[in-house]
Amino acid sequence: MSSNFKWIKNGGVTSAMGLKASGVTAGIRANRADMALLLSDAESTCAALFTSNRVAAAPVVLSRKRVATGNCRGVIINSGCANACTGRQGFEDAVEMARLAADAVG
Repeated sequence: MSSNFKWIKNGGVTSAMGLKASGVTAGIRANRADMALLLSDAESTCAALFTSNRVAAAPVVLSRKRVATGNCRGVIINSGCANACTGRQGFEDAVEMARLAADAVG
């Protein structure tokens, strides 16, 4: 399979103009970076691939709804905590996490 991609030597997620990324140790996993934020300077077209499992965690349910609009500006990701089987409170927590992230970046 041939490709017309031009690879950026030592490129990363922020090599594309208008993208910023950050990672922190939020205490979810012991002594490891466990939360990341990917942010675009402007609203962008987005797409995602989600689990096909019928039991989806609250953040997955919320993300499916948000991605269905086709536009997003940022993505917040945690590692080591699926937040699965948390019911209504889990969904409310996912909404609050998205709101806090949006407020923090403007």
